[in-house]
Amino acid sequence: MDPVPARDRRRPRADRRRRHRRGPVRAGRPRRGPRVRPGRPAVRPGAGRGALLDLGVYVVNFAQMLLGTPDRVVAAGSLFPSGADAEASLLLDHGDGRSATLMTSLRNALPGQARVFGTTGWIDVPPRFHHPSTIVLHRGDAEPETVTRPPIGAGYAHELIEVTECVRAGRTESSVMPLADTLAVQALLGEAAEQLGVRHAEAPELG
Repeated sequence: MDPVPARDRRRPRADRRRRHRRGPVRAGRPRRGPRVRPGRPAVRPGAGRGALLDLGVYVVNFAQMLLGTPDRVVAAGSLFPSGADAEASLLLDHGDGRSATLMTSLRNALPGQARVFGTTGWIDVPPRFHHPSTIVLHRGDAEPETVTRPPIGAGYAHELIEVTECVRAGRTESSVMPLADTLAVQALLGEAAEQLGVRHAEAPELG
């Protein structure tokens, strides 16, 4: 399931106007990380999870949605004694001056907010940034502009609507969240995990 709801990826005309007012996106800084106990399943290597796969997918997806797939990723972080990744800071470098700095953690409490920088302003996305109902646009000396778009239901309805529309139209993938984007995000997470020294393996019955 797409960690960034379809409503955030549709980018209606009003959103495009706001994007032009703060200029092209040059950088992003999303952060996510609730506290958990090291003994929980989310941080056991056998569960195939950790800070990157459990939470990092949200921050990487957010950056990839706005900036596209980067040229390289640089990761730093730490591991739990179990070998699962406890926290990670990622730099996504696009090779042309655009970048994203991301943080995810199962060890530390992070605000769960994001900030997107453009050439003429920036956008604050309050917690929780991966399913926001409000964003705040900052442009030069102008007063901050708060934009609110209440979700339908608990938020998952937007994804269900997109899937339903695709099925009815006979499409095998969504133009809002194409397969290529999913694979790109997974590849970035895999590269980051490798840099941290995390080793994921299939369960014996799946190998």
